[in-house]
Amino acid sequence: MTKRAVFFDRDGTLIEHYDLLSKADQVQLLGHTVPALKLLKQHEFILVMVTNQPAVGEGMITEKTLVQIHDHLKEILGRQGAYLDGIYYCPYHPEAPLEKYRQDSKLRKPKPGMLYQAAEELDIDMSQSWLVGGDDNDMEAGAAAGCRTIMLEPRGGGLVRKGRSRPDFFAVNLQEAANLIIRYSERIAPPKEKVCENETVAKTVSIEEAGEKESSPSATEIPADVQPVQNSSFEELPVKIEIAEKDIDFTIEQQLDTPVEVMTQVSTQSIEALQEDVSESTQQEDKEEKAQKAKKTDTETLLAQILRELKALNRDKSMPVEFSTFKLLAGVVQMLVVLCLVLAFWLGTGPEGRADAAQSCLLLALIFQVLTLTLLLVNR
Repeated sequence: MTKRAVFFDRDGTLIEHYDLLSKADQVQLLGHTVPALKLLKQHEFILVMVTNQPAVGEGMITEKTLVQIHDHLKEILGRQGAYLDGIYYCPYHPEAPLEKYRQDSKLRKPKPGMLYQAAEELDIDMSQSWLVGGDDNDMEAGAAAGCRTIMLEPRGGGLVRKGRSRPDFFAVNLQEAANLIIRYSERIAPPKEKVCENETVAKTVSIEEAGEKESSPSATEIPADVQPVQNSSFEELPVKIEIAEKDIDFTIEQQLDTPVEVMTQVSTQSIEALQEDVSESTQQEDKEEKAQKAKKTDTETLLAQILRELKALNRDKSMPVEFSTFKLLAGVVQMLVVLCLVLAFWLGTGPEGRADAAQSCLLLALIFQVLTLTLLLVNR
């Protein structure tokens, strides 16, 4: 099965244009190159670059250097998730200084040799393929190979020639070209393969009135050997109708009356079923509405109760504390505890070192502390 492809020129189409690109580090992708290639690859296009390289025949660069440049281009594309399925170049020129490359090659654009070579090696259908470039040579090569062509706006130098060719479309950049390709490729789909060639459609079907020999001459008939209508946009399926005369045993009146009765019954049943569905739906909606209202009421009640509890708690905390004699005594005794501790520290660390007095003060502080805790417990 052949595939569709998009052919690209190199300089000014995929990368920045140089009159003489002689080093790999000079390769710079144009801004729309990677998104356009990814988009076309998503739509299952084969992506091929075809470029004339007369600089090889002129001895400015070697084929080895040219291959290195193209390898670097593939590496840059690969880092960004894009790639080319094939790269073809023509080093020949009719006036090349190097005799090895001095010939009028069929590969050199505007001749379509490189496109034909890619089509043979990559199994490409030219009638479904496109060529995008910025030169008359590109457009003529694509047209000669049977492709549709898109001319980009000028991005090159003096070597770019325009004016004599008539491309199918014009585009500002490669992204617009990719959008055009997808739009018109989907619109003009290739015809599908036929399933069968010839098939007898039907035997003659005649309708006669039962019991009447003097029937009307306008009997409905389908001529035999009728061929199916050819339509390249749809897949053809074999159709075969075989109806015996004995199976057609009803009158014209029955043909007219029976469908009406059937349709009336079906319509009545459909209306009744629809009314039942509407009634059930209404009841279900009423139940859901009541459940939502009940849920809302429960929520509001719970929130109101929580609010009352918070107010009561806040009111209890804001009430003034009643006066207590036990608390007052506990406070006074606690101050005595602190005083005894200070005296014990002063007596124990003084120049005379009265250790006995310091121990007495500590014992007294302990007694006072026990008394303080007792007063607090009594207050509770």
